[in-house]
Amino acid sequence: MTVKVPNWVLEETTEEEILINWSTTLALRKMHEYGRQVEIYERKYGLPFEAFEQRVLSSEQEHFEEWDDYVVWKGLHLAAEKWRQRYQELRSWKT
Repeated sequence: MTVKVPNWVLEETTEEEILINWSTTLALRKMHEYGRQVEIYERKYGLPFEAFEQRVLSSEQEHFEEWDDYVVWKGLHLAAEKWRQRYQELRSWKT
């Protein structure tokens, strides 16, 4: 893959650093984006995801809105965690 950047960019850094920095920024942005969406559900229910998950899964009666929120929230939670791990991996790569 070839990416063209202005010459002055390469005077300040290497191609590898550009790619790692861009990837780190992407991972950080995605982590925060999913994290903000997770916060909506944390405020709505006043619980962290793990406590809400336990409540939904252990309930003897199914509450459709909570179940729907659980499915969406779980996806957001997993996505935020995936991007947090990627961000941490890239941060350790840089050092």
